[in-house]
Amino acid sequence: MSASQPDEPDLDHLLDRVEELAELGDHQSALQLLETARAALPPDARVETARGWSFENLGADHLGSAASAYEEALRLDPEILEAREGLGNVLFALGDIDAANRLFIEVVEQVDRSGGDDPTARELQGWCLYKLSQFDRAVEVFLGVLAESGSLVAVRFDLGLALLAKGEVGKAVTEYGAAIAQLQRVTAARRVGALMVALDDLDAGIKDRPSIRLNYATQEMRSRLVWELSEARASVTAEASAKPAPPSGDA
Repeated sequence: MSASQPDEPDLDHLLDRVEELAELGDHQSALQLLETARAALPPDARVETARGWSFENLGADHLGSAASAYEEALRLDPEILEAREGLGNVLFALGDIDAANRLFIEVVEQVDRSGGDDPTARELQGWCLYKLSQFDRAVEVFLGVLAESGSLVAVRFDLGLALLAKGEVGKAVTEYGAAIAQLQRVTAARRVGALMVALDDLDAGIKDRPSIRLNYATQEMRSRLVWELSEARASVTAEASAKPAPPSGDA
């Protein structure tokens, strides 16, 4: 696939590459790839949803662009859960709590209507329940997803956050610790992306929820995440420095 002119049959491959970049925390490169694809391909809800996620993770200055991308995704495909949940997150961050909550409720109800067989959909449902302060059910959903696939680190971090909001500090600390331990099995670059999301989510919880902000264990867990992220980034830098330089071409 040409990076500058992708063609339509390569869309799945392109989205896989975008997901890989997102997992590495390289949202700027993911967005650049998506913008190239968007110029060359017919409108696609998956592309717009991925653009929304990239913008959302590039910081507060990009939240308006994230909202526009998610809205376009929903115009193209009103059933796409990731865009509805993403738009809810963005509106929540922008202070439009009522509109955000309506979207979260729609996601929860849509997953209930579908029967909840898709683990990704149930993960999104659990997150929306957390955002709606329905902590008991959020914990139940996250535990159900992990019972089927315990390797989903993001879900374990979400479970830890929901438990923290619920006031079950010991269990929350255990889940955060288990998620961090699981991350030791993947490359340092992939640890960076997962830890960035976990730290952002915890910081949002600290900002929005007194039950998290005032919890005695919160700052300890945040410090652990910051340290792990720093170590992962240092490992990425060390690995890059250790790579042999390419041949000069003079030989």
